[in-house]
Amino acid sequence: AFGVGIESAVPRVREGLMNKCLTQDELMHGLELFKRNGFKPVGNFIIGFPGEQKKEMIESINFACKMIDKGYLHGANIVPWLPLPGSEATRAIQKSGELPKNFDFTQISLSVVCHAPKGMTIPELDKLRKWGVWKVNSRPRILKKYFMDWRTFIMAVVIFLRIFVPNFL
Repeated sequence: AFGVGIESAVPRVREGLMNKCLTQDELMHGLELFKRNGFKPVGNFIIGFPGEQKKEMIESINFACKMIDKGYLHGANIVPWLPLPGSEATRAIQKSGELPKNFDFTQISLSVVCHAPKGMTIPELDKLRKWGVWKVNSRPRILKKYFMDWRTFIMAVVIFLRIFVPNFL
């Protein structure tokens, strides 16, 4: 399996906010090509990008589940947006005051929500992230994969512990 940077299933977020040059038609065409040629991609989704709304995050999570159920994706990672130093989005939210100028970038981790967009709190976004991870990983197709291979099962347990008990590893 290999990762595919879908980032968001919502064109407004993916194309408008994230400036990712990938239209919905191109996204679906690419997933169709992967499926038709036997590839097993894992979709990577970011939630909590500055300006993203909760309903759009839910739409991305539901899209990931739909693509898994239809066999276009063989898994999905739901991760929080990270305010990386020097990135365009980080500079913009620092300038607006949404992210403090003295933000501690050492707290950045894919396992911990350290920023939430306006209109959400960090605990709300973390709860949504955990729900998304649970929803994606409880698909019958994914559960079957976990229980067919002991190593995959152990990996899944570690992933869940990292997400639901962030200080575990």
